[in-house]
Amino acid sequence: MALGLRLTTLLACALASTAHAQSQCVDPSGRPISEIIDNSLTSAGGAVLRNGERLILWNQTAASKSSETGQLFLFLHECAHHTLGHVYKSPNVRWELEADCWAFQLLAEGGLVKNRRLVEFERDLAATPGDALHLGGEVLLDSLQRCLSIRTDQQAWAAALKAFTSAAQERFVSIRGDPVPDAALGTYESLTDAPGTFDCEVLDPASLRCPLFFSRKAGPARSRYEQLVKIFHRWLPPEWTSIDQRAPWIGPEVPAARRPVRQFLAQDSENGTLLALVLTQQDRVYLVVRSPEGWLASGPGRGGSDAPVSQMRELLRVTAP
Repeated sequence: MALGLRLTTLLACALASTAHAQSQCVDPSGRPISEIIDNSLTSAGGAVLRNGERLILWNQTAASKSSETGQLFLFLHECAHHTLGHVYKSPNVRWELEADCWAFQLLAEGGLVKNRRLVEFERDLAATPGDALHLGGEVLLDSLQRCLSIRTDQQAWAAALKAFTSAAQERFVSIRGDPVPDAALGTYESLTDAPGTFDCEVLDPASLRCPLFFSRKAGPARSRYEQLVKIFHRWLPPEWTSIDQRAPWIGPEVPAARRPVRQFLAQDSENGTLLALVLTQQDRVYLVVRSPEGWLASGPGRGGSDAPVSQMRELLRVTAP
């Protein structure tokens, strides 16, 4: 591995909060991404595709000028370009901002930007000049702080939930982007993401899935789930009904590790749109939104079933990666 032994250990702590919980960068399918030392790079690192293979290029000489936390941030930034599919797209400021945010969230949630490490990291950021694609200095620090705060911002969530539930009425066609590379057939990028999240997916026939929070421990995941339930409750329009279930029933086809520990379900009583906030046994929090056509030929408001949300739980199984 390109990183030193101590940095490798810290990297494992950060990446343990990702979907695949690996000790190195992996692609969306969980396959390890190789790292190559290239001290001729003009930057500390780069994410590239060579002959179809995903690679992270690492300039040890340039990276060594940063603190351990700064080096982890640089490495995770390049990892993000692979995880979020940026390597298949043209360079853009948006992708760099997303990679910065994704990397900083992992560091923060892994407890790696506290006390001395935070001071050193802020010093690294202050010395970062930025360029046409990358932020630097105080502007970068402010951007990273917003990356954390927006994840539980009531106004941001209100706008996102309104967009998701509106899109559900036309089977998410308006927010369905390109097919996700290396993903199952019928998996598309979502053009609209949840606050502070960059890998929501539209799934055939008519569903949306967003990974919101991953943790190595049950406490932080449960806390984030409860925070989001409160946010969702405050947003729900009067025509919506909801229920917060503990240990909800899920069919045997869902592996035990992926079954919900808690599940907040809400349903629009007028058109049948369903949304679920799910906390799994793997200490992960997901948002799932389903169009009424995605689970029932005729739903509430269309002359069909008007059963309460509590009887619809079997229709909202989570298919987390």
